[in-house]
Amino acid sequence: MFTNEKITQVAAYLLNKAGGKLNYTALLKLLYMADKRMLIKWGFPMTYDDWFAMPHGPVLSNTYNLIRVPVGYWGEHIRRTGYDVELSVPTGDDLLSEAEEQVINSIFEEHGGKTWKELVALTHGFAEWEDPQGSSIPMPYSQVLAVEGTFTKEQIDGIVRNIYEEKAIAELVRSTESSMS
Repeated sequence: MFTNEKITQVAAYLLNKAGGKLNYTALLKLLYMADKRMLIKWGFPMTYDDWFAMPHGPVLSNTYNLIRVPVGYWGEHIRRTGYDVELSVPTGDDLLSEAEEQVINSIFEEHGGKTWKELVALTHGFAEWEDPQGSSIPMPYSQVLAVEGTFTKEQIDGIVRNIYEEKAIAELVRSTESSMS
């Protein structure tokens, strides 16, 4: 269910709050925190991206790849200049729910004024992050929910099952649509 359009709108929403430009590491940390909060509060992530522990903390993997090689909708709206990303063409926000906007707003209020180095230090303190020793380690949703400490194993299994069922349905719809065209 990760889509270029959705992550672009989420990133654009954050970039707009930051005045249109952010260090890309800061953006990745804010996006991870918003995604994590959405998962914990509502039982599903905002972006459905793959989360990895990397040397500078948790990262949304597909989003990181878009920052490195901007393609599609992302590339039409967000550009990278050195270590910064900026909104070059405004996006809509029609793919964002009110709940998602509230989560993004709360994360930005709490952490939007921090430098990328402060955000790295903060995310290094997250219980789900472990130092990958220069590499990367997957951070499954179940691991993040487990270290949160407020969910039973049955609840975690149910949340994760729902996420993967939604992903499977979305993939089935996508493959059906592409075979019809």
